[in-house]
Parts: sequence; C-alpha cells; structure tokens
Amino acid sequence: METLLRLVMVAFGIPELPLQVDVHDARGRWIGRFDMVELQRRVIVEYDGEQHRTNDEQYARDARRIDAAQDAGFRVLRFRRADVTRTPRATAERIAAALDVPLTPPSDPLHGFLSER
Repeated sequence: METLLRLVMVAFGIPELPLQVDVHDARGRWIGRFDMVELQRRVIVEYDGEQHRTNDEQYARDARRIDAAQDAGFRVLRFRRADVTRTPRATAERIAAALDVPLTPPSDPLHGFLSER
C-alpha cells in the first residue's frame, strides 16, 4: 500500500519523497524512521497499515513517534487504505498542500483508477 500511495502521488505530479527516512529533533536525538519525509518543509507522509490499529504495542510506539515528530515541528500526514483506494485525489490534494506544490491531472492510464468514487 505504501507503493500505491507513492504511485498516487506521482500520478498527480507530486515529487517523489525520500523513503524510510530517519528523523531527528533539534538536539539531534533520533525520533524514528518514517515512510516518506520532506525535511526542508518538515513534512512526513505515513501509511498506516492494519497493524498500526490492531496491535496495541505498535499503536503506542506510533503515537510516541508521531507526537515527538510534531513536537519537533513536523507536520505528519497519516493515510489508511481507504484514503489511497477510495479518495486518491483528496489524498493527493492534502499532500500537495502540505508540500506547497501544484497538483496536476493524472495521466490517462490511471485516470479511471484515480477518480473519486
């Protein structure tokens, strides 16, 4: 699903972001590793699979990591399966707005897939 999220971003003209990035706070302390990160704009894009919701330990780790990133000044955008598969345009719009980049229409091969349902 992370790959599908990246494909949605690319289809809407959003620049590819570095993957699996270690994020640190202002003092250099490691906060955690995140799916996609734009360090200059301090934007994190995360895909949350089912284990992020159904596993209490994973959920608690995620909450601490995300809180620490937000405390360090990052905007954290979190997406689930329905965001990517049911509302890809709205998902792309959120990411583009956070990155302050324009959204472009998707290419024809993906148009049917990327239309809102």
